[in-house]
Amino acid sequence: MPELAKFCCFACPAGDFTHKALEQCCPTCGRPFGFPLSMTPQTIGNYRIIKPLGRGFYACTYVAEKNGALKTKHVLKVSPTSLYAFFGKDFNAESARHAQVADGAEYVVGISDVFDADVIFGDFSATCHVAVLDYVEGAPLSDLFTGAKNLSAGTAAQVAADLFRLKAELESRRVNHNDLHASNIIVERLTPGKYRQSAMDPSVRVVAIDLGSVAPDRRSGNGYMGDLHWIAQHIQALVEVLLRESDTISDLDSRVANALQMIAQSIVPALENQRTPEADDFVHLIEEQYFKTAEPWRPWRNPLVLKTFNASYNAQTLDAWHVPQLLVDPDGAWLARISAPGPLVMTGMRGCGKTLLLRAVQFHARAARHADESDADVMTRLSNDNYVGLFVSAQRLLNVGQSTEAQTRDLFPRLFVAYALEAARALAHLQDISPDKVRHHAQAVFLTAVLAALDPSPAMTDLATVEQLERYLSSMLVNLTGCGKTLSSYHPV
Repeated sequence: MPELAKFCCFACPAGDFTHKALEQCCPTCGRPFGFPLSMTPQTIGNYRIIKPLGRGFYACTYVAEKNGALKTKHVLKVSPTSLYAFFGKDFNAESARHAQVADGAEYVVGISDVFDADVIFGDFSATCHVAVLDYVEGAPLSDLFTGAKNLSAGTAAQVAADLFRLKAELESRRVNHNDLHASNIIVERLTPGKYRQSAMDPSVRVVAIDLGSVAPDRRSGNGYMGDLHWIAQHIQALVEVLLRESDTISDLDSRVANALQMIAQSIVPALENQRTPEADDFVHLIEEQYFKTAEPWRPWRNPLVLKTFNASYNAQTLDAWHVPQLLVDPDGAWLARISAPGPLVMTGMRGCGKTLLLRAVQFHARAARHADESDADVMTRLSNDNYVGLFVSAQRLLNVGQSTEAQTRDLFPRLFVAYALEAARALAHLQDISPDKVRHHAQAVFLTAVLAALDPSPAMTDLATVEQLERYLSSMLVNLTGCGKTLSSYHPV
């Protein structure tokens, strides 16, 4: 299926902001919206065009070589002056703003010059604004979504982390990108001499190349998406590529896909309805999931690290086993009140700590060992609780970028598998504290009960450890949620 986006015809501008395919023809002149790409100009000013890169609503980008002895490469952003005039846009002001934002930036392409030139696109010619951008060796982010090339978990994780770093870099300059679609982002391929130390994929970096819509205000609603929701859409697309061969997916791919999907689901609601974590929190989640996969799954052993004096954590990204270190609850009064039997309703303003209180009764929080405790002390506390607290965010029910019908089709199976996964993780935590409390065949008994509750029931598989059970259910949840599969078409990994 061709990619749909918003395009304005270079030959006859119109205020039509509906999504179109590049192959679709303009209703006025009959030319395809992608003709500036298919009818690439040979030269623009003093530059020889090497190849087209992509196009957005207002402009097209090309890789070009400057005439002269050095033949340096650049990226040219080209847009007809008539198009800018039609929408009342100021190209020079836009370029100056780009230069200001790009100054010293790591994830924004630099701009070195602007000029106007007559440009020939096959049988059509126009006077165009041209911005000369720094050359970035790579391909548009949209190329990763096609699945034409194998996407590794490391690359997917690195791209996702860089998208958050890009947003943080823009926020530090007090601007929003406002048009962060996949063709406006280049995945740069770094040469070995420029590899990034300690990166999940040291050979890639995300770079924004078109800042035509950058502004202090956030543009969203009425068909527009904000930067964060663009990032959610891109991350979900990466997840779907990772899961394309779900029957042979590796444990690393599955865990990274699970982490990325959770992040995409957590940021897809309207911004006014969420308290968005900091970019560093998301990057930490991604990196921890990637680097810890090769080790036995025992994340509750990792210490809580506050890197700066004013560091803070969002409860959506905070692991439950760290909650006791951050929750101030004199004599356990709050905990006793919210762990009372029967239905409870908790209300309060956004950011007041409701989620933190809920996670305080989660099994992992109750099983966290305090500084002055032994494993036996933890087991005594757990045995006195008389409940097992399992926490699943309602955001895990979301299928990012899908219709309302697709969103609601498998709500209960997704919720059931999500709770089963959390129960398996609680079982793994219990086994880590006191191995003799978990039967040697617990994973088989557990999986039999889970599969029997699904209709149709997926085929049983042999699992030797509780850790394998956790990985199995993690893959099941990612496949069921990420690809929008129904249970009748779902096959466990």
